[in-house]
Amino acid sequence: MHGILAWNPGHSVGKEPVDELSLSGKPECLSLQESILTDQEKTGKENRMKDCPDARTPESVGTFLPMAKARGILSRVGDFIFRAVTLLIVFIVIAIVVGITWVLVADSMPTIQQAGFGFLTRQDFDPVHNIYGVLPAIYGTLVTSAFALIFAIPIGVGTAIFLVEYCPRPLRIPLAFFADLLAAVPSVVFGLWGFLILARWLQHTGQPWLQQHLGFLPFFQGPPLGVGILAAGMVLTII
Repeated sequence: MHGILAWNPGHSVGKEPVDELSLSGKPECLSLQESILTDQEKTGKENRMKDCPDARTPESVGTFLPMAKARGILSRVGDFIFRAVTLLIVFIVIAIVVGITWVLVADSMPTIQQAGFGFLTRQDFDPVHNIYGVLPAIYGTLVTSAFALIFAIPIGVGTAIFLVEYCPRPLRIPLAFFADLLAAVPSVVFGLWGFLILARWLQHTGQPWLQQHLGFLPFFQGPPLGVGILAAGMVLTII
């Protein structure tokens, strides 16, 4: 017992502590040190096993390896199924696009064989005499789209910046909800509104005012019909 207390620097015999170095060379102290170090290693290993559940002892390797192998097989099977389903969806989308193209080309072949591709540059549209020119439609589509982009991009970006940076907090949620609500309205509703309400207002009020004040510009010359590029551009801007 005296050797044990003398070896441990945390204990003392009597009032004077015993020097550890003076007893380190004795055989009984060396064997005691080895046994204590062995117990400390075992305790440290057990604590590491508790702190790290992934650490495996030789006894558990025989159970762990089959489980890891099964997980690897399941992971490979899942990856194969995912790739197969994704590839199938890609082929379905490609098949749909090819089918739509085939139907459009097949149904338009009689017109192409009769009139050729001149309908793309022809302005006349007379179904009675089998004259179909789509140049005005192409021109109107490009002009109204450009009109909408010129006005919609600044309005949309400015609205987003205002809602995020400058809008008062009590008004931010209602205004953001209203902006999102506009995106949920079907485009046909905006088209009917533009044809029935906006075009009539432009014919009687909007276009006469523009001709009176901006009539020197070629954009606002001509009879106020209401239905035209201006009304279509304004509807596309709102959409």
